[in-house]
Amino acid sequence: MKTHRFAAPILALAAVLPSPSDQAAAQDAYRAPPPDVVGILDAAPFPQAVVSPSGDWMILAHGESMPGIEDLAAPMLRLAGRRISPVTNGMHAAPPFVRFSVVDLDGGNTRDVTGAEDGLGPPLWSPSGGSFAFTRTTNDGVALWLADPETGAARAVTDPSLNGARGEPCSWMPDGGSLLCHFVPDDRGAAPEPAAIPFGPVIQESGGEAAPSWTFQDLLEDAHDEALFDYYLTSQPAIVDAATGTTRPIGAPAVYESLEPSPSGEYFLSVRTVRPYSYLVPDSRFAKEVEVLGGDGAPLRTLATLPLDEGGPEHLGFRRAGLRQFSWRPGVSATLAYVEALDGGNPSGDVPQRIPSGSDVVVPVELKSSGGRIPAVRFPLNGDSQV
Repeated sequence: MKTHRFAAPILALAAVLPSPSDQAAAQDAYRAPPPDVVGILDAAPFPQAVVSPSGDWMILAHGESMPGIEDLAAPMLRLAGRRISPVTNGMHAAPPFVRFSVVDLDGGNTRDVTGAEDGLGPPLWSPSGGSFAFTRTTNDGVALWLADPETGAARAVTDPSLNGARGEPCSWMPDGGSLLCHFVPDDRGAAPEPAAIPFGPVIQESGGEAAPSWTFQDLLEDAHDEALFDYYLTSQPAIVDAATGTTRPIGAPAVYESLEPSPSGEYFLSVRTVRPYSYLVPDSRFAKEVEVLGGDGAPLRTLATLPLDEGGPEHLGFRRAGLRQFSWRPGVSATLAYVEALDGGNPSGDVPQRIPSGSDVVVPVELKSSGGRIPAVRFPLNGDSQV
């Protein structure tokens, strides 16, 4: 019988190759560099200092130099420019701080904050400076905590049901006795599963004109991504009593880009993200509904409806046409300011007024209760007001 001359070497090679089980057993663990290098890389960064509004206390927020491999390997969803943890319903990256300490600026004494370590969000002083709030993220979710600077004791105010996918989920109300927080809706149910059979193709249309293209990352790709975006970004706003932890829902669940109380606490400035969504830009450029809500969260006035902004052939350097960048005016009970591009967003347009920043002008809008209505007063540059 004729034997192929390559048969013997092949059989010999097969005899010395380890089996899959042997390969797994022989896998090396992660190798560490020399201790001197480890000491340099693991050296704790300088803590961040946050002084209280009263000037009596200073928080030192201590962090770590590098995240652990368990944080980097955790599940992550890339949705409309955001990176979300499906485990915690917060941002994928672990919160930056591992512990807090408080410095008495009068006496110079420093005490550690006890009761909460690891996964700590930025500290938020109450308006009076008598306490500070922060979030703590664990595998169970994101919870609101409160700390007393005099004793250094911290306690949980809510269970781990906050929605931190959009960023820090809580902020102090002007009264200093409560916080506005975003929660995961109670009746949300299970996360949407991808369809076994696609409902149809993903279609993108071109206008046939040459145009510069943005290079955003982590964008939506299909209908399942849209469903996941709605699922993880939809939140229920509520007022949380800092002393008791009781909650009072405000308005309806929605995908809120922001929700800010007025300085008087009577109204809320709501910016909601609405459909249609885009596969070309992040959610900051999705369509928006800008509204003023009452103290109970009921809509009182629509300020602007901003369309989806995917740019165009000449979009680089352009501003969004219409009203944008609404904000409460500090020190006034209920006055809004917004920015309007006088040239319609086109910087090459010829307009009567030009200001140093380009073509924008800030316009105040007064809000006053009047028989259940909120009249908006606009003050154009010529000084004549219009209701």
